[in-house]
Amino acid sequence: MNYKNITSCNYKRVDEIISCICSNEYPFFLDKSNVVGVGLGYKVKNGFCTFQKCIKVFVTEKVPSNELPSADLVPPIYKGLMTDVVDAGYFKPHSLTQKVRPVICGYSIGPQPIFGVGTLGCLVTDGFSRFILSNNHVLANFNSLAINTPILQPGVKDGGKAEADVVANLTKFIPLRPVTTFRRPDNYADCAIARLTDKSIASPEIALAGNPKGVKPPKLNEYVKKVGKTSELTEGRITAINTTYTADYGTKDVLFKNQIVTTFLSQQGDSGAVLLDVDNYVLGLIIGGTNTFTISNNISDVLRLLSIGIITK
Repeated sequence: MNYKNITSCNYKRVDEIISCICSNEYPFFLDKSNVVGVGLGYKVKNGFCTFQKCIKVFVTEKVPSNELPSADLVPPIYKGLMTDVVDAGYFKPHSLTQKVRPVICGYSIGPQPIFGVGTLGCLVTDGFSRFILSNNHVLANFNSLAINTPILQPGVKDGGKAEADVVANLTKFIPLRPVTTFRRPDNYADCAIARLTDKSIASPEIALAGNPKGVKPPKLNEYVKKVGKTSELTEGRITAINTTYTADYGTKDVLFKNQIVTTFLSQQGDSGAVLLDVDNYVLGLIIGGTNTFTISNNISDVLRLLSIGIITK
């Protein structure tokens, strides 16, 4: 392959070059019609994985090349690297819905005044207190709720009642910074934590999976699983890593970097579930997906931004 034209990414390994392009040169792709993400993946040809590393280009809908303006065409080769255009569909923030005590990860949670619900991913700690981990859009309703907002299990939509079902209080969230007319801010995680009202009220066990064993970095093509409140235990594979992706939150678009893309694992309500490998190591935090893919934050970014660690027992 010819890498001589790559000026902004001074790496030698193909995966490092592609990851650098996806993190720094993504506007070349995202400014094209229908393109919502780019990541490091394996080229798929005639339905078969070739195990050749390429730039995965995620589009909301595949359109015949003769119907697109030349400026919106994705080149088959970009700076000497193969591209692979994938029909991803449209992103939607994504039920183990009953009340359970002690609270078990994977079940329904939600803030007291809001009808929306999501999934309790896992228990975490800052070294002093215990917290539940989920998404900002689940626990803080996209930056809009006050610190100390009560968190219910199950969430209001699943029958949770004020006071009787409060298990935690919103403690911290990483603000989501949406795309504007003039700016496209970088985001790395849609995440929030809520301090447990009592450390004995929740268990680190993940329903149908067991306790998490720790954290690991994601690897291309590895088998993964998740437990969420809507679709419960599902399994799949990682199809792209180091992905830059534009997520549509309804009234706002948010640009995320360093994301994990998997085969379809989640449905609405599964947002906040953790992405696990086959040995129960946490790889990511699910934020949503399309009708063909699921998108997760890299767990290393989540833990770094919130200054927390996973509780395993």
